[in-house]
Amino acid sequence: MAHLSTKRRFLFVRLITLLFTALLVKASIPTHSIVAQEVRAQPILRQMARTQPDKLTYVIVQKITQSDHLEKLVAKLGGTVTSHLHIINAFAAKLPARAIPTLAKESEVRWVSLDAQVAKAERDIVLESVTLRSEFDTSSYQASFSTDTWPSPWVELGETNGPEVGDVRIASFQGGMRHGVRIQGANRGIQSTLSLPNAHQASMTITYKQKEFGSEDSVLVNLSTDGGNSWTELARLSGSSGGEIISAIYDISAFTSDQMVIRFSTLFKSESQARFYLDSIQLDPIVANDDHNISHLYLPLISPSLSTSTYSSETANAAGTRQFQLVPSEIGETIQQNVHQIEESSQIIGDLNEEYIARDEFTNSSFSNNDGNVNWLNNWVEVNDGRIGPAEGKVRIDDGEMRLSRFLSWKAPPSAARDVDLSGNIESATLRFDFRTTRGVDTTDKVAIEISSNGGATYIELASIAGLTGAHSGTMALDIANHASAHTTIRFRISDNYHGLNELFYIDNVAVSYFIDDCHSCIDTSTLAGSYVKSVGADRLWNEEISIQGNGVGVAIVDTGIAIHDDLMNELGLSRVISQVQYSSVSGNIDDFYGHGSHVAGVIGGNGAMSGGGHIGIAPKANLIDVKVIDDQGVGSIADVIAGLQWVLEHKDKFNIRIANLSLSSKVAESYLTNPLNAAVETLWFNGIVVVVSAGNTGTGSIYPPANDPFVITVGATDDRGTPDVTDDQLAPYSAHGVTESGFQKPEIVAPGTNLISLLASDDSNLAFANPSHKISGVDGNHYFRMTGTSMAAAVVTGAIALLLEDEPHLTPDQVKHRLLSTATPLVGAPPGSVGTGSLDIYAAVHGSTTASANIGIATSQLLVTDSQSDNWNSINWDSVNWDSVNWDSVIWDE
Repeated sequence: MAHLSTKRRFLFVRLITLLFTALLVKASIPTHSIVAQEVRAQPILRQMARTQPDKLTYVIVQKITQSDHLEKLVAKLGGTVTSHLHIINAFAAKLPARAIPTLAKESEVRWVSLDAQVAKAERDIVLESVTLRSEFDTSSYQASFSTDTWPSPWVELGETNGPEVGDVRIASFQGGMRHGVRIQGANRGIQSTLSLPNAHQASMTITYKQKEFGSEDSVLVNLSTDGGNSWTELARLSGSSGGEIISAIYDISAFTSDQMVIRFSTLFKSESQARFYLDSIQLDPIVANDDHNISHLYLPLISPSLSTSTYSSETANAAGTRQFQLVPSEIGETIQQNVHQIEESSQIIGDLNEEYIARDEFTNSSFSNNDGNVNWLNNWVEVNDGRIGPAEGKVRIDDGEMRLSRFLSWKAPPSAARDVDLSGNIESATLRFDFRTTRGVDTTDKVAIEISSNGGATYIELASIAGLTGAHSGTMALDIANHASAHTTIRFRISDNYHGLNELFYIDNVAVSYFIDDCHSCIDTSTLAGSYVKSVGADRLWNEEISIQGNGVGVAIVDTGIAIHDDLMNELGLSRVISQVQYSSVSGNIDDFYGHGSHVAGVIGGNGAMSGGGHIGIAPKANLIDVKVIDDQGVGSIADVIAGLQWVLEHKDKFNIRIANLSLSSKVAESYLTNPLNAAVETLWFNGIVVVVSAGNTGTGSIYPPANDPFVITVGATDDRGTPDVTDDQLAPYSAHGVTESGFQKPEIVAPGTNLISLLASDDSNLAFANPSHKISGVDGNHYFRMTGTSMAAAVVTGAIALLLEDEPHLTPDQVKHRLLSTATPLVGAPPGSVGTGSLDIYAAVHGSTTASANIGIATSQLLVTDSQSDNWNSINWDSVNWDSVNWDSVIWDE
């Protein structure tokens, strides 16, 4: 018994020790991979290793340690490291696909992802991203909403009644708000055949609803690569009988062929009342004639057929591409010098303002003198003076001065008042006057200097003169800027006790001088040609008492570059593009020969210089930082974007970068927890940079990285119908929306994105060359371009955040996000679940007061978990991370 007791005690102590150790491991930063060894590479890479072992593949390898062991291993495996991505403790490389499993088994590997490496600039690239989509909104199995028509009609299984009757038919549901294929009854279904022989990869997104499913009811999703002779079960949809719309994304890259068949069929019991509604199905294959272009980033561009108005919309192609001579790209320091010049010249700008003066020197016997460069609104008005006029009485003109006196105590004390117009954006205003007394103003006497901002209806005392003995003279200057109005009244009033034959008070050289900041701060909003600025309320912030125009806020535009344009200059003719870098693998030119980035820059911060104030962006005084990661054909790589974001993080303090705009998207569906681009944008977010991402133009259900990240602000697009009235705004049909693979509703907010006019990079930029009808004339030629897409909507939100951060620079990204969402306007008529909080209202956001944070309790990317030997990665200031936003309990640790 003693031996057994000792053993039990040992086991108990051992169990407590193990439990305590496990808790410590979970509470600390793990020292090994967070993903099980067999899944430390993206599934598509493992498939390529099996099916295309000799293919040269571009990957991003995320590491656990700081060792260079993995880089050396890549070389041994026949590969090459192409860039180092310290921001996520990773590197980009190219190597044969067969080597990927060997690399992924290394204990220092956290995750291996597919990268999008583009071809050399001199090579001809034909890269096509196709969207095939059926929404069944009409009584036809051929109905589609796609960049390309669905290849073949859907065919009924188990009956042949057509789409209007039977167990398989087109029907409405969700209270008539949605249409789809309804399937009921046992052994019923639909299928469609299509040809995708050259697709390197493809994803399938379906949205559906289940109703009255029993425990044994389900719908099978099967795929065939040989025309239906053999089938593979992709998914089994069961277990839900609720009323929600469900969205699911599947990687179907392994099933693409020239005889591909998609089939939905029921496994219902014969007496089952179950019904299945297929709301929509979308395929997103990527086809390229270059083996390197397996995956690629894309700019959210839409074809003219998807535009909601008569205007043409953003193009999906970059036709007519030409070669350009390379120019030096290291111009960041030169432009930065301009910033210092602006700061040194700030006083000059103030001195250029004209001083306005309403003055009365009392040089003649008149109460109507106007001796300044602007006139008073009226004459001096006498009150309680028995003899009205400047020649006699208690208030009179006496030898070039205005005299106030009171001889009889039973008469009410007199006063003199005069009005001046101080309307407009008053920068400063001062009341100055000379005074003298004959016998002083003793302790019982007082002369009050009063002011009214409502034309004399009510007064407040600005100052008083009292306690003077004997003859005295002086000058007084008073700040009256806070009392400026269209009828500001100045009044001099002597007190009740001020009386005596020789107690006289004289006033001379009364002047109200003021500066109006109409040359350098005020913006004439009457000249605005578009409606999107007014739709979000930005114009109402520009000319408030403290004007808010994005002044000094740095915005990184991660895009195709920014071209030189007069709309991006400041008052001194210096560029507000204060730094330019490029990380595009196939382009050595810092300029924007594609045209997308310049258009985005104009929506964010154009000042309308070349349109007479017609086409002004949201934050016309913001500083722009040009981070070129997309080439002149509109194509880029994930590694290049991450490298650009790494530069942004390293230079955020130098250029006061508070916001990063990414109007781009990946075309590969992947969880935000393991995608390297998601990890990079989260790193910026946790280090104080607000990240704004376009949702994409794929319609319902497809949200790709980085738009799928729950931390960042994902923006959808509306059509504001050309009016500032938001009540007629509609969610643009091209705007992507839905539930991500991790269950987050995206986008969180929407903004105008349809037919926005902004900067034209150049007449021969690739977008303009392919779409000449989109060019808009400005001063002496074409300077503007019309585009449609969530790219533009994201730029609107980015500019709006610049306004908010100018007003409240200490807000964190989480606080900015919460402020925007909590003050957004509900979008009237939006489909249920299609958008987040609502439509952007930056005027309400700036005037809001909440400092609550969004994103509380959300798990961060698993790729950001550092090991115990490296608490601080080289490029990341972990001390500045807002860890309160991270729900570490929901991170999936190794078992």
